[in-house]
Amino acid sequence: MNYYSIQVTTQGSASSTAFYYVNVLSPGALAGAAVTLYPTAAQATWFGYQENALQFQAPAGRAGAGATVITDSPRVIGTLGVSPAINVDTVLNLYGAANPIGSVTLPAGQTSIPFDFQVSSEDAIQKGDVEAALQKVAPKPEA
Repeated sequence: MNYYSIQVTTQGSASSTAFYYVNVLSPGALAGAAVTLYPTAAQATWFGYQENALQFQAPAGRAGAGATVITDSPRVIGTLGVSPAINVDTVLNLYGAANPIGSVTLPAGQTSIPFDFQVSSEDAIQKGDVEAALQKVAPKPEA
């Protein structure tokens, strides 16, 4: 199995609470998910992940979430979405051991966009390095 880090971020949304999701359609699974929120107001939040989906609800403000993609597929394919549409871009990045592999941007005002990244075992994160890689893409909040 090969390991990659996937990250979703949005910066400075002034929209109301929104639901964000990443559905990975490639064979494999998601693991080790985390979320970091910097809301502009106290509102309900929610976070969860399943085998092939990372989901969170966040109020207006900055948000970021990450997970480990575990797959033997030569492609990581899926959909990035937000509902309702928000007033800033939402970015999804896929990382390997050394460098970013690819990125897709969901423009402000739109609700979903597909992604399709070519990957290889040379790009993959070593199993023992997965936790450190995830902390890079979804760091713990500052004190």
